[in-house]
Amino acid sequence: KIVAALLEYWDAPGPAAEPLTEEGSIRIILALMANTSPFFVSFRKQIGFILKILSDESSPALRRSSLKVIEKTVEGDPQLMLLPVVNKAVSRRLADDQISVRDAAVSLVGSYAVQSPALANAFHAPLLACLADPGVSFRKRAVKIFRQILVTNPRYRGRSAVCNILLQRCADAKEEDAVQDLVEEP
Repeated sequence: KIVAALLEYWDAPGPAAEPLTEEGSIRIILALMANTSPFFVSFRKQIGFILKILSDESSPALRRSSLKVIEKTVEGDPQLMLLPVVNKAVSRRLADDQISVRDAAVSLVGSYAVQSPALANAFHAPLLACLADPGVSFRKRAVKIFRQILVTNPRYRGRSAVCNILLQRCADAKEEDAVQDLVEEP
């Protein structure tokens, strides 16, 4: 009844004498649902709880699992990764003590940083640190992520810093051949 009344109100010609478009009707319904649905109202609390688990230093398994939950949640709206609270929590996990947690974090960031220049910029510094990680597979994944970012976004603002570190990786005699090969790969 509420939705019907809102749509009837908005469909009545106003000063511009034009009824609401289909997109406008959908936006009204979504706004109403977002303000009244128990799920949408509790979403912020649920994300807060997941982020709290993500910061639990006592259990790497919980941190890894909470990253997977965030990954599934962000599939619906990648812009959630730009929320400062989510960005900071995920960035901290990129430097986690446990490699499985770092791996889940880089997987999450890599999935979305390549798709959006804003996300690539938001995670620039933590991803740069990944290029010096002790784990070879982790460094390889960071190289692949940056390569995709550089190819898909030629105006990436961190381009020079990334190229500088990638060249350092290649010039380092102690660097693994697999990482050097990835950097040199055309």
